[in-house]
Amino acid sequence: MSKKLIFGIAAIFIVLFICALGLIGFALVAPASPAAPQSPATARPATETLEPTSIPAPTPTVTILEWEGSGDKIVSFDITGYNAIRVGSGHRGDGNFIVYLMDGSGDLAGVAANCIGDCEDDNIVKLYGNGTYYFEVNARGNWFIVAMPLK
Repeated sequence: MSKKLIFGIAAIFIVLFICALGLIGFALVAPASPAAPQSPATARPATETLEPTSIPAPTPTVTILEWEGSGDKIVSFDITGYNAIRVGSGHRGDGNFIVYLMDGSGDLAGVAANCIGDCEDDNIVKLYGNGTYYFEVNARGNWFIVAMPLK
């Protein structure tokens, strides 16, 4: 046999082999049968159409309490309907900066700030009921307190 004839037969064999692979691959990824369209008799019956309603968004009410001063001081505030208070505070000065939260009886409810020198602090302190509370500030410099009651 001549080289041209052998080469031609080999080329035909390769082309047929590639075509066969393509058909096999197509059969593997093609669905077995197309999904039958759903007839109206088997379709889910329509239910009543609900009109969208407009629900007004609640208006958030945020209470922010703020104080600033210098040195030691006691500041009071009244709380009703809150479980805790978030206290942000800052101090510019020497020494310790401590802010105690006291309840109306003068008992310690928690420590709202405790840092040294120029500092800022952020804490959440639990409240024990409604009533008057006090921040007892111990400072050797200028300070501020920003408090937000939490439910």
